[in-house]
Amino acid sequence: MLRTAGTDYPASVESRYTTLPDGLSPRVAGLTDEVTANATTPYERAVAVERYLESNRGYSLSASHDGDDPVESFLFEMDRGYCEYFAASMAVMLRTQDVPARYVVGYSAGERTGENTYTVRNMNAHAWVEVYFPDVGWVRFDPTPAAERLDAERDAYERQEGGTYRTPEAPTGTPEPTPEAAAGTTTAAGTATPTQTATATPSDGDSSADAPVPTRPQERPTSRSTGRRSRSTGRRSPAQT
Repeated sequence: MLRTAGTDYPASVESRYTTLPDGLSPRVAGLTDEVTANATTPYERAVAVERYLESNRGYSLSASHDGDDPVESFLFEMDRGYCEYFAASMAVMLRTQDVPARYVVGYSAGERTGENTYTVRNMNAHAWVEVYFPDVGWVRFDPTPAAERLDAERDAYERQEGGTYRTPEAPTGTPEPTPEAAAGTTTAAGTATPTQTATATPSDGDSSADAPVPTRPQERPTSRSTGRRSRSTGRRSPAQT
């Protein structure tokens, strides 16, 4: 279905989600042309970029970039990065191919600590990409190496808490696409301190069209939540400009 979805994008989606950052280096488009040379559909381009980043960059919470453009730095100067680098790079790369893509921030499932209960910490903060397909909607892609990220979460927890981190079960099946969303929705009730609880609910909030600037994620525990994981924050991240 995604391979045959075509490119008949709604004008509002195409005009916003194919916009590129000012001053973007032409090297980014050149690299993307090479990565997607054998792709003939937007879906194949998305898969090619996702696999390229996952296979050619490692994961590290201590990564940092020099210069003003984190995407260019990550693609041409860095060997490793954390999820914001992967997601920002994939979104920008796809936009150079006129494929509508948006940068999404939220949380992974966290640690399962009871029936239908998960403890979600700051170290579970995550960023991924959604790509728009006509008559389907927004579909999630995640170019960050999953195994390396889970290892980093486990190491961070065990280093700080001195206990064993129970890795959450890996999701199965294809994620359901989300419709084009309205702005302003949130994903948690209130602001939780390390000991407070918050109920997490799925959100289809609209992501910013602007390119994000990665910032190092924190690793300290922040909240405990019950329910399913969120899909999108619905508002601008502090990591965005």
